[in-house]
Amino acid sequence: MTTAVKWIVLIAIVFSQNGLFAQTNAKKNAKLLKVTLTFETLDDSKDKNTTFICYVTSGTGITMGYFDEASSPKEFVSHSVNTIVLSESSELTKKDCENFSASISVENIDNGPWNFNAEIRMVFSDGSLLIKRKKNVRFVKEDDRISF
Repeated sequence: MTTAVKWIVLIAIVFSQNGLFAQTNAKKNAKLLKVTLTFETLDDSKDKNTTFICYVTSGTGITMGYFDEASSPKEFVSHSVNTIVLSESSELTKKDCENFSASISVENIDNGPWNFNAEIRMVFSDGSLLIKRKKNVRFVKEDDRISF
């Protein structure tokens, strides 16, 4: 074995124990701190009587965030941004959350359509994020639903 090969093997061993490989593993084990849902309402607002439900689930079917607006509906005026905290503090790791999906459905719709962009954002203990977005959504009638 040449000296260059020995150095490469030594460097790989060090990184696998304390370096880059260990950091990658640590990021996968970062704990989920918060899940938020942000609506950017476009040209048609959401009236106070229009309500929605949102579920965020892991790739294995674990509910990571949930919100039912029926108990406290709010108006989202045109061209506004509204953020809702779906959950805080969890034992789930970033690895558990990597293949998450979101579902938003409208329960009641009043006074015409609601047009928006939606974003699910997960914040982890190491400062990293997982984000999914759905653009140009238009809810027109009860039971309209999107998944992303």
